[in-house]
Amino acid sequence: MAEAELREAFVDPTLTDPDIRPLTELPGAAARRLDHFVAIDSSRQNGFLYLHLVGSGGLPENNLIFARHAAARGFHVVSLAYPNWPAVRDLTGQSGDGAAPGAVREERLFGNDASPLVDVDAANSVINRLVRLIEYLDNEQPDEGWGQFLSNGAPRWRRILIGGHSQGAGHAAYLSQEFSLAGVILLGGPGDFVAGIGLADWLFRSSATPPERRFSFVHELDPSFLAFQIAQAALGLADFGPPQDVDTTNPDDWTSHRLISTRVEVPNDNYHGAVVVDEQLPLDGNGKPVYAPAWDYLLGMVRFADSFGD
Repeated sequence: MAEAELREAFVDPTLTDPDIRPLTELPGAAARRLDHFVAIDSSRQNGFLYLHLVGSGGLPENNLIFARHAAARGFHVVSLAYPNWPAVRDLTGQSGDGAAPGAVREERLFGNDASPLVDVDAANSVINRLVRLIEYLDNEQPDEGWGQFLSNGAPRWRRILIGGHSQGAGHAAYLSQEFSLAGVILLGGPGDFVAGIGLADWLFRSSATPPERRFSFVHELDPSFLAFQIAQAALGLADFGPPQDVDTTNPDDWTSHRLISTRVEVPNDNYHGAVVVDEQLPLDGNGKPVYAPAWDYLLGMVRFADSFGD
C-alpha cells in the first residue's frame, strides 16, 4: 500500500467569494477559527467527495479527526464553515409551526428567503459556500482533482457523500431529499420536533436519495436519542433492521443502517458529541478513536456507488 500523503488546510471562506461574510455571530467567534477545512490523501483517492456539516455553533476545527479519517479512506474532504447559529431547535421548537424547521434549513442551505427566523442570502448559503470552495481548490491545486465534483457550476451530487452532526445531520438528510447523493451519514441527528405537533413537516418529504444510502450513528445516552430514532424511522432507516450496538457486536456482523453506542465512559459525559466531536471522542490506549470501525462502516457505503452514474 502506498504511503499516506495527507494534505490538509484551512481556507478562509471570504477568499473564495467576496460576498461571503465571516461567521462572527457564532459563540466565541473572536477566539475561534472561522475557516473551512479540507483534506486529501493523494495516494488514496476513491473518486468521491465527503462533505461534512458541523452542528449548531460548531466549526470545522471541532470535527478534524473524523475529517482526516475520511481523507485517509480515499475521499476528497470538505468540512464547511456555514451559518448554523442559533440551533434550529431553539428557533423553531416552540413555534407551533411544523413547517418552520424546514424553512430555516432551506434558507441556510440554499439562501432562499424562506424563513423570517434567519437571514442567509444566496452567497452565504451552504450550497454557494461549497461550490465556491471547490472552485477555489481546483484553481489553487489543479492536480488534486477537485473540479471533478462540479458540473456546469453545480455540485455533482452522485459523487458526494454528505455527513453531518446534530444540525448538520438534519441538513444532510434535507439535501438527500433534494438530490440523489452517493450517501448520507447522520451523526447525532436529526431531531426536528415542534411542541404540540411532533416531527417537523420536512422529514416526511419524498426523497431523491434512496433510503438504502442513508446511515446513522447515535449514542444511546444522547439526551435526544429517542427523538433521533423516531426521525430516522421517518426517513426510512428503520426498514433495514433494528439498531446495532458498536460496543457489543462484531463489525463483521453489522448490517443495520442505524448504529448506536452504549459506551458509558466518554469525555465530559457529552454523549451527543461523542460520536464525532474531537473533544468528546472516546479514545483507546493508543490515543485512537474507538469509533473508527463504525466510521469505516459508514464511509464504506460508497463501495456500492460506482453504478450510480452522474
